[in-house]
Amino acid sequence: MSSVIFGVRLDELASVEQLRGVATGFLDGDRAFRIFTPNPEILLHAREDTGYADVLRSADLALPGLKVVTAGAGATIGEDGLAHPADREDEIVEAIRSAAPTIVLVGLGAPKQERWIERHADAFPSVRIMIGVGGAFDMWGGSKRRAPRAFRTLGLEWLWRLALEPRRLPRILRATVVFPVLALFDRTA
Repeated sequence: MSSVIFGVRLDELASVEQLRGVATGFLDGDRAFRIFTPNPEILLHAREDTGYADVLRSADLALPGLKVVTAGAGATIGEDGLAHPADREDEIVEAIRSAAPTIVLVGLGAPKQERWIERHADAFPSVRIMIGVGGAFDMWGGSKRRAPRAFRTLGLEWLWRLALEPRRLPRILRATVVFPVLALFDRTA
């Protein structure tokens, strides 16, 4: 079911199960599917800008009900997955709990984000998915550029990141030299 506001279709999904079915279908697809979340401000902009309205109309799914909340920006997180000082940890947890999200994206980098998720997985009754996304926020936010397509196609995105951030050399050496050698010869697994 859908409605149209200022020429832009808004999809109305009856349940989380219906959304899950649509999203699963997208994951099984053979292209990138576009999901937009037009709010009143976006719809007003589309009303004045027909080109932008066309972009919104190209959505595979248009939802006005998505709410994005940021918690913990700028916090210092230790290797143990806890914010320092401790009262900052409580503030972050309470901000997430009060937002009552279904999905939480954690961009702290390894191993901090995995430890943070493990430590807090049961702290949020509404959450059904917690995902460690590493440095993806930096790329999504535009503060770091993703490798050109040729690097990604050849599996050399690590080389691009090394050129941009030479301090990553120890991590990259572990991933490109140490890991393959150990994986090849370590028979404990």
